[in-house]
Amino acid sequence: MKIAIIGIRGIPFIYSGFEVFAEKFAVDFARKGHNITVYCRNNYFKNKVNKYKGVRLIYLPTIRTKYSETFIHSLFSTAHACLFGNYDLIYFLGVSNAPFTLLPRLFRIKTLINIDGLDWKREKWNFIGKFFLKSCEFLVSLVLSTIITDSIYIKNYYFKKYGKVIEYFPYGFFKLSTNKGINSLKKFGLTKNQYLVWVGRFVPDNHLEEIIIAFKKIKTNYKLVIIGDDLYKSEYKKYILDLIDNNPKIILTGFISHQECVYLMKNSFAYVETKRSGGTHPSLIDAMGSGCLIISSNHQTNKSIIKNDGFYYNLKDPVQSLKNTLETIIHSADYDKIRKIKSNLKKRAEIQYSWKKIINSYEEFLFNLMKPH
Repeated sequence: MKIAIIGIRGIPFIYSGFEVFAEKFAVDFARKGHNITVYCRNNYFKNKVNKYKGVRLIYLPTIRTKYSETFIHSLFSTAHACLFGNYDLIYFLGVSNAPFTLLPRLFRIKTLINIDGLDWKREKWNFIGKFFLKSCEFLVSLVLSTIITDSIYIKNYYFKKYGKVIEYFPYGFFKLSTNKGINSLKKFGLTKNQYLVWVGRFVPDNHLEEIIIAFKKIKTNYKLVIIGDDLYKSEYKKYILDLIDNNPKIILTGFISHQECVYLMKNSFAYVETKRSGGTHPSLIDAMGSGCLIISSNHQTNKSIIKNDGFYYNLKDPVQSLKNTLETIIHSADYDKIRKIKSNLKKRAEIQYSWKKIINSYEEFLFNLMKPH
């Protein structure tokens, strides 16, 4: 199959779940012998290579702003793919790409879109952004026959709201390569099992402030490790840095390699999940696969993944509830219960979130999609 991927910043690039997924999907499909192209935003890459692990890379321009860069780049990428690509399938990542799924139809190119959450609900968007994304959601439900999501919550949402049956393919977890990230503890001044870890972008809908405020209120020798950053100089990022206020017990790693991130999760006391946009967050799946203890908001998406093997805090009063939950777990002496919970999560990840199984299922699905009907 000859497949183009459109809608992300590019690969290899550490930023969001879609970039992580796109790299895994593209590289694994290329290894299987498929012809895969990823469209990249040229202003994110200083060293531009034509191929990465068997995947063809095409760099096109955009304007680097939060509100328009995806739209502009996807417009250029879709036009290029339709006019010059001769692809069997164009795989769009993100609901905001809905308008561009119409053009390939004129060229008889099959299209597929992946929706990873209810983007119009994210706090980072203004009224215009929310209206556009809500319109994209409706357009997708109206015109596209094939939609994919990584979230059971989103699958159920589209069926209840639009009567639309969409395909579910979860994210998988990444196994730790030998010695990868082994110096991370020393690098950040950490001791195994003596820190909490949070992973994500500094954007309002990830609710990073909840763990920072709650952590600062508890008495503990543990540290809080925050993995991630934001590419934009936003007011929210400034708010987060002001909240941290150079606290020596709060460690900011910035963007780090995926293997280093997994290593830090694996050796933490617990992983904390505050995100709740409706999609499945890859870092949560990685935490499960790493055998982490997980503390999460009781949002329906997170509960559908962790089930009874996690500790939840209540969203009605999130900061106070998270503080109480942290204190209870940190001062708990029931180590056998904690070990059992971690073991259950790891086993479930190996059964439900194996990348090998997921990629094989994807390939079978796409082969069937390509068949004439």
